[in-house]
Amino acid sequence: GKLVKVNYSTANGTAIAGSDYVAVVSTQIAFTTGQTVTLARVSINSDILNEPDEAFKVNLSSAVNATFADSQAIGTILNDDAAPSLTINDVSISEGNSGTKNLTFTVSLSAPSGQTVTVKYATADGIARSTSDYVAKTGTLTFAAGQTSKSVSVVIKGDTTVEGNETLFVLLSGAINASVSKARGTGTINNDDASG
Repeated sequence: GKLVKVNYSTANGTAIAGSDYVAVVSTQIAFTTGQTVTLARVSINSDILNEPDEAFKVNLSSAVNATFADSQAIGTILNDDAAPSLTINDVSISEGNSGTKNLTFTVSLSAPSGQTVTVKYATADGIARSTSDYVAKTGTLTFAAGQTSKSVSVVIKGDTTVEGNETLFVLLSGAINASVSKARGTGTINNDDASG
């Protein structure tokens, strides 16, 4: 039996050499007499980012004493990291006697992600009313890969009415590439008007 030799090398797919795996430039492997299997090894770089499965190519070339039935294989790096979770905090502000102020909520991602995370938000009345106490707001927050914090600002309207503290809510929904572990942020507008 003749010694069979072949070269293998890697090429990027969705997996990128350097960050996801270690590139292999043309490297020769051999089949000893009677051997029908040999290994073309590619080292994978581990990470803790939630990301899609990623693929790279292994190309065969320069066969000695053999021909190719198939000269390309796909290597798939399976994601094994859980999706991060989203939370929104509770905040309070004194209303002021006139004009407006911003009540700013922080939406946090429990860990950086390897992919874009989006979540919808919408205000909802508690005791505070969007018709008189604050300006209703809806939208979508987008966390680029690696980002872990975004803010939502709600405009509060000041007045001189003596009233109890008032609450409103910001609700999270429809998260993509993350779960939601705390979906409701409570905003408290503290009364700052005394009765005369």
